[in-house]
Amino acid sequence: MNEIVTINQAESIVSGVRVADLVAEHQALHERYEQAESELAAATATGDPARIASSRQARDAASAIGDRAGRALRREMAGLAEAGFERNGALLAQVCTAWSAEDAAHAALAGRSQGLPPLLDGVDGAPDDEGHGPEASGR
Repeated sequence: MNEIVTINQAESIVSGVRVADLVAEHQALHERYEQAESELAAATATGDPARIASSRQARDAASAIGDRAGRALRREMAGLAEAGFERNGALLAQVCTAWSAEDAAHAALAGRSQGLPPLLDGVDGAPDDEGHGPEASGR
């Protein structure tokens, strides 16, 4: 089970690093658009029609790239999140299976103390089947 947990943690770390890269890419796209928007405002202030047209074209291109690339980045982030949910769900299912097996083992051991060989009799300080306390058997 430890190796499964370790693998899950490693995959989570790799996924987290990739998400950080995607966020940085998305931020860079946004900054590029903001720069183009600022340049358009500056061009508009000068009143130069050629500069305004060029700036508007640059802003529109930054907007289109940001929209298209931003959607792809968000899809990848959503896919990474979904994979993480699935990975954690599988891990939790395995933990639940292990806990169920442990509960079954405890129940089997408890059943032995009620008539089968004295595996756990007197462990809790109660007398064994013959009425002897733990001190009589050195427990």
